[in-house]
Amino acid sequence: MAKKKKIQLVPSKQAREYQQKKAKHDVLRRTTLIMILCGLLLFVPLFVRLFRLMVVEHDKYQSIANRNQTRSTPISADRGKILDRNGKEIAFSTTVETVFIDPLEIKNAGEDVNFIAEGLAKILNIDADFIRARAAKVNRQYEVIAAKQDLDVTNQVRTFITDNKLTGIHLEPSSMRHYATPATAAQVVGFTNSENVGVEGLEAYYDSVLEGRAGAVITDKGNNEINIPDSHEKLYEATDGCSLVLTIDKQVQRVMEKNLQAAIEKYDVLHGGFAIMMDVNTGEILGMAIEGSYDPNNYLEITDLHDL
Repeated sequence: MAKKKKIQLVPSKQAREYQQKKAKHDVLRRTTLIMILCGLLLFVPLFVRLFRLMVVEHDKYQSIANRNQTRSTPISADRGKILDRNGKEIAFSTTVETVFIDPLEIKNAGEDVNFIAEGLAKILNIDADFIRARAAKVNRQYEVIAAKQDLDVTNQVRTFITDNKLTGIHLEPSSMRHYATPATAAQVVGFTNSENVGVEGLEAYYDSVLEGRAGAVITDKGNNEINIPDSHEKLYEATDGCSLVLTIDKQVQRVMEKNLQAAIEKYDVLHGGFAIMMDVNTGEILGMAIEGSYDPNNYLEITDLHDL
């Protein structure tokens, strides 16, 4: 029986070239697919991070950007008056100014720190070394030199700045609380602290009514706090506080306090005393005297009652 011969088909040159091209194409396709998958895996965290920054935490970073790109200059509101039943002032506010420097601005402008320190020290009656120490904080833009100065003093500072064409010294308007007649209804009226916030008596109880709402001037700023010429500016007006009218009669109050003090001295009362005068027809309190008293203009000082 004759053996069958195995016939081996040899692909033609054209077929071999086709198979080689197909193999290369398959490798390229797989490589491309792997690269795309790897790229997606690498960029997914980036996409997630961008989504978080641009969508989820948008408001947070928008607020940070606004702070970095704008300068806010406060406009203080005048605190409302406290008046007696006849409209006479018991507590009122006067305009003062706070002197502060911008150490970074002084540095960038190349100002003479010693000249500034010596000049301001003479006007404000403070130590020049104190000003030099504040000016040395060149990473800061707000360093208070003297708070709540009278206008006659700050006008001298303004002249000093203008005459010498100085940069980096600024004046910020503010207000200071005054009490017309020291010790008149002191415990009733109370007082405000250094931040003009009521902390005792009617000043504290009606603080939200008396304080008003501060305003601000918002302007654009560049790098290193440099002002941008012709920049956008927006003004938010301050709203002064409401005045408070009491049923107390200032004259009646003073007479009560004077006579109460005389009675305490006459009868050698050791722990002070108090008196109230009321209109029996309306229930209105015309006077509320408490002795001993204090001076609300200098509430941190201990004062001899006889000096009030």
